[in-house]
Amino acid sequence: MSNYLSNIPLAGPALFILTVFIFALFKPKYRPLHNTISELALGRYGYIQTANFILSGLLILVLGLRLVSTQEHLYGSVAVSVMGAVLLLSAVFRTDPITANGSTTTGKVHNGLFFIGIFGILTAQFVTGFSSLGSALGVFSLACGTLTLLGLPITITRQTYMGLFQRALVLVVMVWISGFAASLLGW
Repeated sequence: MSNYLSNIPLAGPALFILTVFIFALFKPKYRPLHNTISELALGRYGYIQTANFILSGLLILVLGLRLVSTQEHLYGSVAVSVMGAVLLLSAVFRTDPITANGSTTTGKVHNGLFFIGIFGILTAQFVTGFSSLGSALGVFSLACGTLTLLGLPITITRQTYMGLFQRALVLVVMVWISGFAASLLGW
């Protein structure tokens, strides 16, 4: 039973993605192709995404700490922990609506947190990939790193379909976290 319980944090990335994709379909006046993931936390029913930030963030943070304890691929493990912390903090520092004229301080902090988390994962993907050349984890990490590197500038400059590109980027990041963790934990 304790082995089963110790694997619960692996659900964090899947929980985040499932909640983001499903909730976006049902939230009134929300357009998943245009609105950012963080905008799900605004307005009526925003507590659902806020809870998603908290629960998924906590699970990913615990997962990262568990990976750190393996002493393998330490940089990637710390990056996973940081991403968990970023998600937790995203529940506190809310984004500004994409339609807002200007940014609030909390919106700027929220956006800064996003870049910290994404940059940490991006560099971890390449560090893991290059340090594991020739292995399945190395190839997987380099492929995800390339997609993340290509997706990031598109996401931040593509205003018309920002929601679509951000979802694709976050999906790659969460898939990498899951695959990285599964590899280190021997799945």
